[in-house]
Amino acid sequence: MMSGRLQSKIAVAIATAAVSVGLLAMPGFADSSVPMYRMYDPSSGEHLYTSDTNEKNELISKHNWRYEGIGWYAPTSGKPVYRLYNPKTGEHHYTMDENEKNTLVTRQHWNNEGVGWYSAGNVPLYREFNPRAVQSRGSHNYTTDANENSVLTTQRGWKYEGIAWYGVAKGTASTGNSSSGSSANSSGATASQQQALTQANKYLAVSAFSRQGLIDQLEYEKYSTEDATYAVDHCGADWNEEALRKAKEYLSWTDFSYDGLVEQLRFEQFTSDQATYAAENCGADWNEQAVKAARGYIKNVGGFSRDSLIEQLEFDHFTTDQAVYAVHQVGL
Repeated sequence: MMSGRLQSKIAVAIATAAVSVGLLAMPGFADSSVPMYRMYDPSSGEHLYTSDTNEKNELISKHNWRYEGIGWYAPTSGKPVYRLYNPKTGEHHYTMDENEKNTLVTRQHWNNEGVGWYSAGNVPLYREFNPRAVQSRGSHNYTTDANENSVLTTQRGWKYEGIAWYGVAKGTASTGNSSSGSSANSSGATASQQQALTQANKYLAVSAFSRQGLIDQLEYEKYSTEDATYAVDHCGADWNEEALRKAKEYLSWTDFSYDGLVEQLRFEQFTSDQATYAAENCGADWNEQAVKAARGYIKNVGGFSRDSLIEQLEFDHFTTDQAVYAVHQVGL
């Protein structure tokens, strides 16, 4: 049976998740980010990224570009990402580096088109370079998809140039094969599946979820089980890393023993392997976690003898050695 203390942790965890959900439901979340449309020119292999719906629609209707979906969600403030244009080749380039921007403008006669968007958040945009691009068009690709980045750089001769900037959430862009060796055609997802995928990525941008926990959350938002499952299976999440993120979230505001943290993560519907991975990689000092727990009991409950506090800590799944260490540190 769980201790009352562990049950209270679960209650707080549920409340924390509810707060996160509430934040996502607030209009302010949508107002603080903008969708970045990912466009592809099959004649040159170039990708273009824009938040301008009119530009997107004109490229599709008048210039035969393909719309590949939302590449990511950019913040409305942060570090500027500059958009540059080469009038000789027709290529666009994007960079946060002012030195790179200035070099292209002053020495190579690129046009500075201003700030294209901003960088902030925790979703990386990977930058790849194609040394075989004709006249430099299509020479760079930017993606949130770690798999696309891996395929381009390990199988198709592109060079990885690091993280270009950050967004606040992943988008819904298709990253299938194309003649350029990057992305192109539609993923074949339905509109409701794309919407569920967008919502899943927004949730993951602000909090950690298990696979089943994210499906449950999407179903709570009235997405069908089929759409929710599609979204979760295409969001690109690493569930070990999500478990680790969730473990660190818990440890940032309360104490846990190793086994108690694993048990809490299992309650959040992470698998046993995922929960164990998180507990082993979260960097916690379990002795110090026991000390924090002991101090909490003394402050908030009181009335403990040395032996009864050791017994309580052991009940919370701290080892005997950890419990004895903690009791000694608090002066009992």
